[in-house]
Amino acid sequence: MISSAVLHLRRIRPVYLTAAALICLMLFSYISYAGEVSDVLDSIKKDRIQRGEDGAANGSVNVSDGSYLNVRTGPGTNFEIIGRLHRSDSVKILEENLGWYKINYNGSTAWINGYYVSGVSLNDMMPVAVYGVVSVPDGESVSLRVGAGINNTAVDSLANGTRFRVLDKQDGWYKVEVAGHENALWVNGSFVKLIDSIEDPPAVDNQPAYVDVDTTLNLRTGPSTSNPIMQELADRTQLTIIGVEGAWYKVKLSNGTIGYCHSSYIKKGVPPAVDETSGPGVSDAVSGDKNVLESMQLPADASGITPEVASNILAGLGYGRFNGFDQALKTFQSASIGSWNAGKTYTRGVLDDTTKKKLLEQGKMFQQALAKYPAGTVSKNSTQFNQWVSNAAAAMKNMPTGLMDNSGNAISKEALVHGILQQESGKYHWRDRKITVSSAGAVGFMQIMPFHTATAGNIYDPEANLAFGVKYIDDQLGRSDWKTSGDDASSMLAKALAAYNGGPGRAALKNMSWDEIVRSNSIPRESIHYAINIRKKLNVRISAAEEAWMASR
Repeated sequence: MISSAVLHLRRIRPVYLTAAALICLMLFSYISYAGEVSDVLDSIKKDRIQRGEDGAANGSVNVSDGSYLNVRTGPGTNFEIIGRLHRSDSVKILEENLGWYKINYNGSTAWINGYYVSGVSLNDMMPVAVYGVVSVPDGESVSLRVGAGINNTAVDSLANGTRFRVLDKQDGWYKVEVAGHENALWVNGSFVKLIDSIEDPPAVDNQPAYVDVDTTLNLRTGPSTSNPIMQELADRTQLTIIGVEGAWYKVKLSNGTIGYCHSSYIKKGVPPAVDETSGPGVSDAVSGDKNVLESMQLPADASGITPEVASNILAGLGYGRFNGFDQALKTFQSASIGSWNAGKTYTRGVLDDTTKKKLLEQGKMFQQALAKYPAGTVSKNSTQFNQWVSNAAAAMKNMPTGLMDNSGNAISKEALVHGILQQESGKYHWRDRKITVSSAGAVGFMQIMPFHTATAGNIYDPEANLAFGVKYIDDQLGRSDWKTSGDDASSMLAKALAAYNGGPGRAALKNMSWDEIVRSNSIPRESIHYAINIRKKLNVRISAAEEAWMASR
């Protein structure tokens, strides 16, 4: 069975605005709302902690077990890290600035992010109750961060129309109180419109709705990305909205399951009918023992990509497995161009200029690969396969130190590559001139998403495909920022494998130990299973938390 690993976040569209959109929206917000924010001044007194008789405030570090809080030379993530504090460590707060606390540390002063400190009271910030609402285009959202500034970690996002209480405004950022989050967080004030009251959201009485994503959407146990994922919902999944909490919908599935989904990816009503007439059918890629691309004369430029030509290219690339031209085209667009960018340059399901150019590019690449390797099947049985693996593995630099199997033998680079290959493609690049392609459009030996071609080269070439996949996993193994006190060599390998499967951008990989991630299901269950399964096949030690997780499946 082919895994759906694709080397990047592709299940849920990220919620961050592009630079261009950011600039435009900031200008728009300034023009539209300048008069409305004039009564809300930046805090004049930055130091607002309520001190005791000793002139300081006492607090305690509140991070997850096995994690830590960086101690820095100044109030921001751009300052040097000079130490770490762990859960329940006591701290003496001397000063507060933009959500950062100045503390006594080893006989000197240093700074920590106040978001991760409990027990410290602040003086009232706003003289009166002030409320805000996110004001961005429909379908967009803004990041909710642990501090004021884009360099601070984003822990969630807020969709257009989300309401909240504003606690403070400093340097253009609002400190806000949002449903579903225990601590106050920060949002860029350029995307906030101030309002008179928070106003309870309108009552929802079993309103029909459906999932609107390019891939899948997480259904969670609560209204926050910190809540465990129950399952992943496919595009067009029909459900019922039974409640609203902040930017989240409480929903009920047809089988009675109740959970929470971010409102950005839910549309009210019923999904529109699939247009089966938007293009010709997408047939099988192979005629006899030839791929359809091998006999095609591709046009000189993208203007020659008609619906019929597009259908044949899609067939040659393996998209005949999808239901009709419309779905094949949508999957190709997500896989080859990328569906997560707020300013994407194509229209989903439309054969526009961007899509035509990408179809022509991918078609030419596969033609070149087919011409270079005449064998009907390229797999583990190919004469060059072992050399490809050896060459790719030799370039790895970041194998975890001390990574052993249960017999005390070191895990070799080649063994790891073989383990990933087996999981991803069964060690088949193409069979009978048809590329190995996943349901998301990932291709070849290492299941590379076509949007990687700018850096990976011709991913339809088996040697290039394998080499890029190995480089990618090596890059994840080299992530020093993922190391927590609870992670050993096996855990670091698990994090790298999970990132290969589900994307490296998940905050849990940095903020939690691997066992904490497993116990809390803080990343998709597929990625956890992927990381466990490959390590078990390599006979690498599996922790008690992982054994319990496997037993509960």
